[in-house]
Amino acid sequence: MLSPIVLLFAVRKFYLWWMRWDKWNKEKDWIMLEIVPPKEVLTPFKAMEDFFSVIWSIEDTPNWREQWCEGEIPVGPEWMSFEVVSKEGTIHFYMRCLKSHRELIESALYAHYPEIEISETTDYTEEIPKNVPNEEWGMYGMDFQYYRDDIYPIKTYQSFFEEKTETEEEKRIDPIASLIEGMSKLGKGEHFWFQIILTPGIDKMFPLFDRAKEEIDRRAGRSSGENKGLLKHVVFFLAASILTLFAFLFFYYTGNIILLLLGLAIVIAYILFFAKSPEKAAEEERNIIRRDDETGEREMLLTPGEKSVISSIEDKIKKAIFKTNIRSVYLARKNVFTSDHQRLVQEYILHFNTANLNYMGFVPETRSKVHYIWRQRRKYVRQRKMMRRYINRLPPSFPETTGKGNSLMSAEELATIFHFPTKLSTVFAPSVTKVEVRKGGPPMDLPTEE
Repeated sequence: MLSPIVLLFAVRKFYLWWMRWDKWNKEKDWIMLEIVPPKEVLTPFKAMEDFFSVIWSIEDTPNWREQWCEGEIPVGPEWMSFEVVSKEGTIHFYMRCLKSHRELIESALYAHYPEIEISETTDYTEEIPKNVPNEEWGMYGMDFQYYRDDIYPIKTYQSFFEEKTETEEEKRIDPIASLIEGMSKLGKGEHFWFQIILTPGIDKMFPLFDRAKEEIDRRAGRSSGENKGLLKHVVFFLAASILTLFAFLFFYYTGNIILLLLGLAIVIAYILFFAKSPEKAAEEERNIIRRDDETGEREMLLTPGEKSVISSIEDKIKKAIFKTNIRSVYLARKNVFTSDHQRLVQEYILHFNTANLNYMGFVPETRSKVHYIWRQRRKYVRQRKMMRRYINRLPPSFPETTGKGNSLMSAEELATIFHFPTKLSTVFAPSVTKVEVRKGGPPMDLPTEE
């Protein structure tokens, strides 16, 4: 009886896989752009944030027909990737996007960085054998994700400024300098790839704002969260009572005691684990609020740190939100493979981790390391999957577009992680490919032959 149902789910899965990844995705016209920044970037980080806000307009929500008849991917069908690559110590910036989006992206970049150069190029991943790891090449890869709820932001570029004084100009600490410096130290036969895949977030798909609102209300001690919690208890208690009533009736007419015991177990579990005594509820209420003796109004007792967390959450949900996949891959010939170089991004993201907000780390299920059971074989399978997902710019949860390795990041967070190095960065990383001379047109009074 269950076989047709199981078969139906299997047919649905394979049909959607074929329509989305073997048909719709392969018909897309992808291009690779190389972005060459100027020798000196004085544009503030806010410009990169504004750039990400502009390209958020690319977001699209397919309807039922587009998903099932055309194979359009339901969550962020039109993504793009920003990549920093070290080819034996020489740093390059790349972007992979749909050809139809090139004009919008170039216009937004030139508007904020008029001195950069953008040119179409071949995919640099074609320079490496597709069957890595093999007898000559070794590799190590990791995906990264948030370890806390996506409503909490990481430390952004606002925290890397030193306040301006009367005698000194504002100082900018560029965190990407450490990444580029490490990537520039790679030698002959070594390559390092850093990839950020962006998909414009869709509110209906990602209820980030609702979760953020609930968390803010909970931290602020507002009544909305208490009412929701009370409603949940009431609904659960009514459901348990109805189930118990039916269990008694069933026992009365049939003599079967199994459902009776199940109903009683649910009620007992509710009393032990979910129900709150009046004393406990009053104690939790006092930990969040206190009553003013004169006016009877409630006043929140929030520490400066708690206020900062609420403010950070509110600032994040005001920005454009992207579904983000971050990964790194270290490739090298086995005779020069160095384990110290494989964790450059893992060390880089430490700049943005905070104890009271959010922090990033690797996804244990996808990184190129296995601790137990068939270690070498499972490691090889993970490495091959990592290479395929990187080359095709696919999420770690492929063929699904949500799950492990997917984080929701704001435009401000993305601008903090990915931006063009400033003058300070280029001092430490002279191997960055950059525009040496600004290009311009001929003078207006240049004589011409008639």
